[in-house]
Amino acid sequence: MDDAEEMAAKAALADQIQEGIFAGYTSTEDAAKQLDIPLSKLSDLLRGQFRAISEAEMRDYIDRLYHPPVAPTKAKRRRATGDK
Repeated sequence: MDDAEEMAAKAALADQIQEGIFAGYTSTEDAAKQLDIPLSKLSDLLRGQFRAISEAEMRDYIDRLYHPPVAPTKAKRRRATGDK
């Protein structure tokens, strides 16, 4: 893949990330925190300055954006006395 094709692929990935962020988060700071992405990288990506961000990183961001990790639930434990 030449440089122009790589940049076009990254631009398409950046668009997907941008759409997902604007649809699901109130701010870029909130999105960066929830997706565990450094705010500086996310800001660069949203401004179209993604030359230093690898395509693999961008795909990982998309995966986190559309498939966020599920937080473990805290189930209540019943007492062993048989009380309900």
